[in-house]
Amino acid sequence: MIIHFLCYQLIKLVTGSELIMYQNYTFSFHTYQNISLMGKSVILYRNYTYSRRGVSGKHQYCSRKSTMRCNAKVTLNDDGSIRAAHEIHNHPPPQLMKLKSGHYIKI
Repeated sequence: MIIHFLCYQLIKLVTGSELIMYQNYTFSFHTYQNISLMGKSVILYRNYTYSRRGVSGKHQYCSRKSTMRCNAKVTLNDDGSIRAAHEIHNHPPPQLMKLKSGHYIKI
């Protein structure tokens, strides 16, 4: 289903997600969580974890960049929203369990 308003199109996908199309570009709204995983602060985005590299924290790389040589990464805007995401991983997502304390552990 496509709903037109002004010069934007709102596209509802069969998965339930929504996209906005503007001047032949598509934009999606995906949120992430800042979580504590085994004592380290990471981003949980679409079932994968990302760690900050560098001083600014704008570039978040797959937590398995070193061990699996995974090139997936997320780039954040100054306000913390996702500006860009390269989501192609060479491994399945980690299996995580949330503890009562709110922290996560790998299982």
